[in-house]
Amino acid sequence: MVARRPRYEGGAAGGRAARLANDGAFLADGPSLGGGVSGESPAGDGAREPRAQGELEPRDEPEPRGEPEPRGEPAARERWFHTLVASSSDIITVLDGRGRILYANPAADRVLGFAPAGHAGRKALALTHPDDRRAVMAAFREIVRQPGIRALPLFRHRTGAGDWRFLEVVATNCLDDPAIGGIILNAHDVTERTCLARALRTVTHGNQVVVHATDEASLLADTCAAVVAAGYPLAWVGYAEHDRDRTVLPLASAGRTDYVDRIRVSWGDDQFSTGSTGRAIRTGSVQVVNDLSRSPGFAPWLAAADEWRLRSACAFPLVIGDGWIGALSIYAGEVGAFDPASVAALTELAADLAYGIGRLRDAERLARSEELLREAQAITHVGHWQWDIIEGRIDWLASEMFSIHGIEPGQWQGTREALLELVHPDDRQSVQRALEGLVRGGGLDLEHRIVRPDGEIRYVHQRIAGSGNDHPARILGVCQDVTEAREAAMAVKRATEELSQKSAEARTSLTRLRISDQQRRRLLGAMVSAQEAERRRVASDVHDDSIQMLAAAMIRLSSIRREIDEPALRDRFDAFSALLGKSIASLRHLVFELRPPSLDRQGLEAAFRESLMAWTEDAHVRFTVTEEVAQPPGNEERVVLFRIGQEALANVRKHARAHLVTVAIEDAGEGILLRVADDGVGFDSGDAEANRVGHIGIASMIERAELAGGWLRIDQPGTGTVVEAWIPIRRGPGHP
Repeated sequence: MVARRPRYEGGAAGGRAARLANDGAFLADGPSLGGGVSGESPAGDGAREPRAQGELEPRDEPEPRGEPEPRGEPAARERWFHTLVASSSDIITVLDGRGRILYANPAADRVLGFAPAGHAGRKALALTHPDDRRAVMAAFREIVRQPGIRALPLFRHRTGAGDWRFLEVVATNCLDDPAIGGIILNAHDVTERTCLARALRTVTHGNQVVVHATDEASLLADTCAAVVAAGYPLAWVGYAEHDRDRTVLPLASAGRTDYVDRIRVSWGDDQFSTGSTGRAIRTGSVQVVNDLSRSPGFAPWLAAADEWRLRSACAFPLVIGDGWIGALSIYAGEVGAFDPASVAALTELAADLAYGIGRLRDAERLARSEELLREAQAITHVGHWQWDIIEGRIDWLASEMFSIHGIEPGQWQGTREALLELVHPDDRQSVQRALEGLVRGGGLDLEHRIVRPDGEIRYVHQRIAGSGNDHPARILGVCQDVTEAREAAMAVKRATEELSQKSAEARTSLTRLRISDQQRRRLLGAMVSAQEAERRRVASDVHDDSIQMLAAAMIRLSSIRREIDEPALRDRFDAFSALLGKSIASLRHLVFELRPPSLDRQGLEAAFRESLMAWTEDAHVRFTVTEEVAQPPGNEERVVLFRIGQEALANVRKHARAHLVTVAIEDAGEGILLRVADDGVGFDSGDAEANRVGHIGIASMIERAELAGGWLRIDQPGTGTVVEAWIPIRRGPGHP
């Protein structure tokens, strides 16, 4: 075989293209990538290497073996061109009409990490990012159809390490040039510039969002949308929840949001806090992960990230004041998207977003405060105003000022004369003097009347702090409607006067009641004393006279009986003696009932117990008597309670047919309560008026209780009868 040396046509351009072949590899058409590919060694090194099998040489012609290499000026020019191509920072590639790589200069290895020989013959489109392939393919077809120079759209190219670089490419169609026979691509790596431009676009769009935001929710959503619109596939904002799990709650997102819906993130100290978002919130610093697949902390979310083609991420804490509230997380579809310049720009975006959130929250708090101020002014009827002395205008700064004066905002003329026109004629001169004092730097604390347009008169209180300046430019005043307060004060004054009058009348009535009570008590004491004195006299007379006489008669009859021998007559004497004995016993019981000695010596409990023992034993009736009082009642109260209880027990003995009787004496309020209860058959007590007339015993009990200042109540709970009587008592010192 005769060796051939390529003959390059087309002038200088053709010669330069031919020399490119010596640094790369031209491959024959066909799907095979071939084996090792090499070209001629650079001109002037005196050595030649065999070409790869199947290598296509454009315009080959026979060349005698051993033809000397170019020497002199052409050789120097060839070495210069070879050095230029080999040292170029731009990638120079030649593709055939089907888009396969025919040649790539050493910059491809330096920039993309691909040895030119290793990818010769491979479809260039296979190394293009899937999202960019359609646009690149359309542009390439356009270049193939018509010769010339054309720029390709910006696209991402895969590197030997597996990440992506942005390339800016200019294509020259040299398919018809016999010296080239392909399409020359001059590619420049613009990854850093593209990422920075994308970050700057994001910041620009984000700033516009912050400027025009009116509420926090739309600010977050629009910021995420701006990030995605600038070229990032996903952005979301999460706020730090202070719950048990320290959850990061997504509040807004844009782009590939299904990823956000699938993941769980926290900012605590668990497996869901190791990603960029959780660390950014926890540490308060920017977190950059330029290769998610190589980050151990991103393992919980890596499967979802791969599904949505997310390759790198960056999270920025949102700091408001002295604390953080959450994070802005941005994702990119290529590895290494967040270089320092881009991170710096996006950090500014996060700061602007945090500022916008703080501004909106401050505005919301301010709006709430102003609303509360308006409500407070409306409740307290307070308004404030400003007098611009230089301009001669008085501005009412609060809507309550219009409500106080009863006019609409459009009716206010804003002049000193208009203000005086609203003042009551009788107070106008004093207000005029006060205004003149304000002009000289004085203060104001004045209450006066105003007249509303409808004729209603209101009282207002004007307050102005003195400026101390002889010629103040502006004066700020406060006006409060004090009509209700003044009317309330007048009402209080009238009520106080009425209360004083009523109090005097009440004191007079109380004095009269005390006098009446004292008279009642004296009357009660006199009545009780008279009754008890009479009872004692009768009891003494019966004991000392009647009982003694009957006892003497019994003794005399006993003596006479012993002298009688006739049985019938003796029986008659015995019957008569028994009758006399019963009479004596009855008289002795009467003496006890009239005035039991135990009442004075031992008190109510002993007296009731002795009274019950006198008849319950023979009647087979059980009884209980209890007394629980802090201080025994006085003599009059004790007698009244005993007589009421005595009458109640008499009714039980005569009518109830009871088996159990209970008597209880206890403290109740400012008096003593007596309760007499039985389990008998009860009786028809009727109403109180009937009792007063038809039942002497009940009427006397009620009369005694009411005369003592108390009350009496009779109740029949279903079985038996309960009689309750309460009377007030006067306690001695040391008792409540």
